Amino acid sequence: MNTPFREPQFTGQDSESVLSALLKPYSEDHVFDAIELMSQHSSIRARSSLMVDLAYEDYWRKLRNGCNVDTAEFAGKFPEIRDRLLNVIDAGSMIRQAPGAFLGLIPPKWPKLDSELGPFTLTAPIGSGAFSRVYLARDRSLAGRAVTLKVTQQAVREAEALGRLQHPNIVSPLGLYDQLLPGLQVIAMPFCGQATLADLIQFNRVQFPTRYRDSYEFFDFPEFLSEVNAEFKEFLEANQTILRKSFVDTIAWIGAQVADGLAYAHSKGFLHCDIKPSNILLKQNGEPVILDFNLSIDTQQDFCAGGTRTYIAPEQLHAMGKSVALTGAVDVYSLGATLIEIYQGTPPFGNVSSRSTEKEGSQHPLERLESPFRFEAAIRRQLGNSLADLLESCVTFSPEHRPGAKDLARKLHQLSQVGQQARKISPKHRRFAMAACMGGALLLTSGAAWTIASAPTPNERFELGINALTDGHSPRAAERQFTRILNAEPDRLDARLLRVCASIQLKDWNAAFGELKEFRGIDMSPEKHALAGYILCQWNQQNEIAEFEYERALDAGLERADTLNNLAYCQIRVNKLNAAVETLAQAKKLAPDSPEILLNEACVELKLCRELKTMPRLDFAEAITNHKDLANDREALLVAATIYWHGARKDLALSEKAFECLAQAVPHGLTKEDLESLPASRTLKSAPKYQQIVQQASRNRRSKRSEVTVARLIPPPIENRDYLNHLIASVAKENLTIANLTHNMTSTGGAR
Repeated sequence: MNTPFREPQFTGQDSESVLSALLKPYSEDHVFDAIELMSQHSSIRARSSLMVDLAYEDYWRKLRNGCNVDTAEFAGKFPEIRDRLLNVIDAGSMIRQAPGAFLGLIPPKWPKLDSELGPFTLTAPIGSGAFSRVYLARDRSLAGRAVTLKVTQQAVREAEALGRLQHPNIVSPLGLYDQLLPGLQVIAMPFCGQATLADLIQFNRVQFPTRYRDSYEFFDFPEFLSEVNAEFKEFLEANQTILRKSFVDTIAWIGAQVADGLAYAHSKGFLHCDIKPSNILLKQNGEPVILDFNLSIDTQQDFCAGGTRTYIAPEQLHAMGKSVALTGAVDVYSLGATLIEIYQGTPPFGNVSSRSTEKEGSQHPLERLESPFRFEAAIRRQLGNSLADLLESCVTFSPEHRPGAKDLARKLHQLSQVGQQARKISPKHRRFAMAACMGGALLLTSGAAWTIASAPTPNERFELGINALTDGHSPRAAERQFTRILNAEPDRLDARLLRVCASIQLKDWNAAFGELKEFRGIDMSPEKHALAGYILCQWNQQNEIAEFEYERALDAGLERADTLNNLAYCQIRVNKLNAAVETLAQAKKLAPDSPEILLNEACVELKLCRELKTMPRLDFAEAITNHKDLANDREALLVAATIYWHGARKDLALSEKAFECLAQAVPHGLTKEDLESLPASRTLKSAPKYQQIVQQASRNRRSKRSEVTVARLIPPPIENRDYLNHLIASVAKENLTIANLTHNMTSTGGAR
């Protein structure tokens, strides 16, 4: 069957759109010949990503129809794209054999509002994440009682844990339903509103944009609960009497009850393993309830599935994927980090990154710091020494130095009553106090101004989210704003895409990839391919698939320094060193002074020299030592020292430059383990200068690196407003709902 194809009509479209047009005349089960199509339409060969897509579709359909396909022979028919095609075929095989490893690249079909699930009628959205949706629903079997329904792909472990835990500060399930939706489970829970500690943090940031801890004395807890739950007022009972406390005492009171719940869970043999602000719900009477036991483990279980790095304890971080027994100290650490963030506005160690490219080299911030966490003096004065000391002890490195959950609960209960006794505040006093605190703290954006008296509109929240992204220091605030928008308007693809950006800034690759997969096959513009590549590089090191994503972005015209550098990063990781040299040369033309590009060039040079057994070019080491940023970078200086080290085999005088680089790296964290990675050389390693450096480096504590030449990625320019506007424009023309996305994904055979 001949298929008419005119390249001009597809100008500006990505490969997937062109592929859909090419294959439109064929039914889903029809086997076609990619070689024949390419011979009919020569312009296909001008776009390598389109060739890969077309060839893989040919391969996949033949397999599905029972044809015997020799993979190597098939790929050999396409010499221009042979290696890329083999990578995609390998990745496709991995996905088919272990789809869970890729989070099920085909998005689930989430239920629609007003639909009926068994005895439940969905009324309104409460929240959404990469792998679950939460709804307000009516239980028709119980006179229309309001309930919370969590629809998820992974509910069994959570339901099992919750079924065995009965405590006022732990959410109680009403039932688990695993046959209401194909491939999804539903957990029914009592509806208590939607306010979490994450909302509390955001509420205070919006209410008091500068150092909101100064407002401690005027905190109005009921007002916060009413504001966050305003849209669900009719479904909630009237506020119960809440004792008026200062902000400090209120949070200590909340923390005490959470610790009570954790102590109970620990006594029943469960560790939560993911305590964080968004997993602590606040009921209408202010009492906290622990949510989301999806990552919980039995204390007899010695395998930890995950956690949120910003709040994770050091021993839990190192236990992930390994057989290491954990204790309740991991939950105490996470609760301490959560309470500290509420009090000071930021987590104790910032937003912890999983940037390290070697899994075994992944470090906790406590391992990089010379001293443990301490509150600033101003905050310590607000908290009082007893409370400050207690919270600081929760986030110490050693589990045995942290208080137990039961002891923590007891002390927090006591401290919540000590600083300022429970008191009633009249409405008049509250209004006066709030006005005094607000002072002129108005939020201005897009010509709109408001105080906390009126909740921001979705468009105002959108601008707030963009401001938080471009600020670069408020990704959590950005995430909350876009989540609020999506809760109200689930079809807002622009908000969904910018929430991907917020997840990237938070280093939450799991959530970022899960969110971005919603666009796959429908609106994968060059920028989105580049985002997918970056996320895949960071998340579980899926470099072969990330390489393919970057190549598609470049094929579509996205020739930017970060895109080229990151493609080279992938090529280095999969050992395509000659290709990496060419790609980095292109990147350097666009950004000649980029530290990442310069370092990656040096890394490739070292790898090639090791393979070819030649001497590296010294100019790469000189470029590092003369660069304003790399000259103060431990890894970069180690790479430069290694280049000089190799050169010293022919010219011993170069050993002095190697020692100089190593000595310069010591104040920046060079360790004895780093030095052990240098090539064996009895002459150089017996030199007095080297022995002196070893002695100095032994004082630095750092996890052992698996290799010296660590290539680096350049993150997408999320803090650039023009870049964000470009992303927004890429989805503005689309008028598709998430349901449309799911339908189109499944009707085209799933993600390729």
